[in-house]
Amino acid sequence: MGINSLKWFFFICACLVLMLAKWKYSSMVDQLQEVNSKLVTQQAQVSLLTNLNHSMKSTITRLKQASQQERLATEQTAREREQWQQRALRAKQQIEKDIANEECANLPIPHSVDWMYYEKNASRH
Repeated sequence: MGINSLKWFFFICACLVLMLAKWKYSSMVDQLQEVNSKLVTQQAQVSLLTNLNHSMKSTITRLKQASQQERLATEQTAREREQWQQRALRAKQQIEKDIANEECANLPIPHSVDWMYYEKNASRH
């Protein structure tokens, strides 16, 4: 009877060890599935952030190009304004030369203060 009870004891111990191993295996599978789902979520976030980064890069590039174009347009406008001011100054000087020798050069022109031609700052149109 001692050998028979010893066999049962080992059989029960083996069953307990197998049940413990199965429980441990199932908990590890659950942990792996949880880690896998976190990994998939993080990969989706990385993909989304990568796309956002690419979008921001293209936006920055486009804004830099627009800024460059605006700067060039501003410089061109400044050059054209300078040329216009120089032409206006030359025209004013020529008019003053032309009327300097006229008989009516010293006569005041009525309402001449309202004319744009006689303003110091010709930029106010």
